[in-house]
Formats: sequence, C-alpha cells, structure tokens
Amino acid sequence: MKQHLFIFRNNPFLTNGASSNRTRGLIEGIIEKGGRIDVYIFSPFFSNKEKDDFNKLIRQLPKGLRLIQGSNWVLSSSISQRIYSYIFIYLFEIVFFNKLSNVLRDFKGIVYTNPDLFLMKSLSKIKEKNSNIKLVCEVSEYLDYYKSQEIPRWLLPKLIKTEAFFKNNFVFKLSACVVMTKALYKFFDELNIPSLKLLHLPMTVDLGRFSNIQSSSLGFKNPYILFVGVMNNAKDGVDILIDAFSQIAQNFPKYNLYLVGPWQYDTPGHLQKIKDYKLAERVFWINEVNRNEIPPLLLNSNLLVLPRPDSKQAQGGFPTKLGEYLASGKPVCATNIGEIPDYLTDNETVFFAKPGSSSSFADAMERALSSEEKSLEVGQKGKLIAEKFFNKDIQSGVLYEFLFDLSKQ
Repeated sequence: MKQHLFIFRNNPFLTNGASSNRTRGLIEGIIEKGGRIDVYIFSPFFSNKEKDDFNKLIRQLPKGLRLIQGSNWVLSSSISQRIYSYIFIYLFEIVFFNKLSNVLRDFKGIVYTNPDLFLMKSLSKIKEKNSNIKLVCEVSEYLDYYKSQEIPRWLLPKLIKTEAFFKNNFVFKLSACVVMTKALYKFFDELNIPSLKLLHLPMTVDLGRFSNIQSSSLGFKNPYILFVGVMNNAKDGVDILIDAFSQIAQNFPKYNLYLVGPWQYDTPGHLQKIKDYKLAERVFWINEVNRNEIPPLLLNSNLLVLPRPDSKQAQGGFPTKLGEYLASGKPVCATNIGEIPDYLTDNETVFFAKPGSSSSFADAMERALSSEEKSLEVGQKGKLIAEKFFNKDIQSGVLYEFLFDLSKQ
C-alpha cells in the first residue's frame, strides 16, 4: 500500500474524546493490515508533559506509522497560549503551510483530513499546484448545523466560514468523502459531483479498550450514573439530563450522577441547576480526564446516559461516545434521534427516551435502574450491536480497501 498522509489539527493519539479514539482506531487498524501512514498534526505543544508524552509515544509506534508535530513550541502558560490564539497562530499557520507545501510538492497519493478551515484552505492551495494529490475528507455532521440551533456569538463566524469554504471550494477539490451516516451519504450523493467517491463508514470503536481493565483511580462513589461527552446543551442535552435526574433522585437515593467533559459555555448553567435542585452532594462535574480512565469509568458504572436533543447536528451525525458506551456492555439510556434507532431497539439493546423531554429521559433511567437483571441483559445485547456494526477491526478494513482502490485510480 502506498504511503498516505493524515492531517489533523489535534493529535488523535493524545487527545481525549470518542472521536479521537475513533480516528486512532481506524489508523491503527489500517497499519495492522499493512498500510503506511504519516500523521501531520497542526498544533504546538501546550505543556511540557504533552511534549514528553508525545516523545514517549513516537518511540512505541508500530512499523508503518509516523507522527509529525507541526512545531516543537511548548506553550505551557495561560498567557503564552492566549497570545498564540490571537497573534502567533497566524505565524504558525504560515510555517505549517510551508512545511506541508514542501512535503506535498511532488507527493502522489492520498491526503486524509477533516473539515478544519485552515487545513482545507491550505490543502486547496496545494492541490492547485499538485493535481496528483487525492484529497479525502471525513465528514461526521452537517456543516451548516449552526443555522438551526443557538451558537455562541464568538464561535458563529468560524462555523459560517468553514461551511462556506467547504461548499463553494473544497468539496470540488476532493477525490472522496468518508461520511458517518446514511443521511450525509444521501446529501453528498445528491450534489451530483461525478468525480467524488463516497464511503459510508459508521461510528467506530476499539473494542479492545474494554478488555482486561483495572478499576479507575478517580474514586467515583458507587453506584453511579455516568455521562461522558461535551458539556453542551444543544449537542448533548446535559441540561435535560440534570432535570431528569432531579425527577428520579428521591426514588434512587443511593445513585450519584457524574458528568465527565471539559468546560463549555453551558457549564455555569449546569452548575447552577445542580445547586438549585440541591443535588450538589450527588451530581458532580468532573471536567476532562485522561483517555485511559474512560474504559474503567464506563465499566464500573451502573448506567450510561446520552440525552442528545433533536437538531440538524444530531440528524446528520452519530454520537461516537455511544459506540464506547455500548462496547462496555453496560446498560445505556439514549434518545431515539437521527440514525440511532437504525441500530438499537427500546428495552432490548437500549432504554430509549424522546429527545428534548426530561420526563421521558427520567422514565428511561427509571426503567433501567428498576431491574438490575433486565439492565444487564440490555447492556450485553447492546455490546453485541457494537461488535457487529461498530467494530474497529471491521471498519478499518473497509476504509483500508477504499483507500487502496482510490490510490490505484
């Protein structure tokens, strides 16, 4: 297999989050099948520990895989990070663009990326000078979702520019799109771009991450209900979850609720809700944790929850965290939104709730917690769904063959 370049803003091998785990799983799966990949990361280091972890990581990589950091800069202080965000990032973009241009000047093969505005602009310019490059973009949600939900004012301009550049420029430079849902496949297919190849690659999880796991070192109080994801109302419905838990808290006094995810603009509202409901001793926001802590946290939980509301983002995407939930074999409460019902059945492989309804989600949690035997059965059947449809070994093989065929054309 020819050498491929994967280019991202963040390092999927060091970044937390289910989407990074998916990317890492796909890359590792391709390497296991004999592929060769260079991963270029558009980012400096944001701590000395991150740089040390990176140096340890590259010494352990399998044959055929290389990681190349965009810069050796270490921005360990909040002041330097802020200066970078507003000033130095433009210098860094010039340096990284020149580096990519040199690497890709005579490159003949596949360059795989995602719809990051800077990376799309850079690769579009490079493609104009080297037509031998075959650009492949992975798209996991509608890029215009911002039009139908409330977005923070500071974030909106970037989302608008990203969607506009992809739609008006980048998509016509692409050789292929890898999409997570059938809805996205239909959307791109209806664009009628003859040269654009499409691959539907469902959510992917590395099932091996949930084998031979020791207990977590974080000391969560058992029994507990767990949410891991984005602390955001529009995307993941964390406000609905807190409301729902308040409705069943008295019926299940032994259970605590843990919210694991980095600070978001909705976080202050969540903390206020917890205080208003007088649940500060039972609902805990933990912030971000190390990726290695996620499997034991899931496996030690009694119930995993995902109250995603209805939105264009949910209709076009598929929650990567749901795959990890299911892979743990623990019972899951989720909303029947988007393509989730295509894979899961209420009271058989999941406990479903109506999107946007705290009372419906409270009912789903109550059903799950009322019968331990039933919950265990649902959790194990959900795991079988993950093994069948979201298995990294299967999905990375599909992507490997797709890229292999594309590279020969």
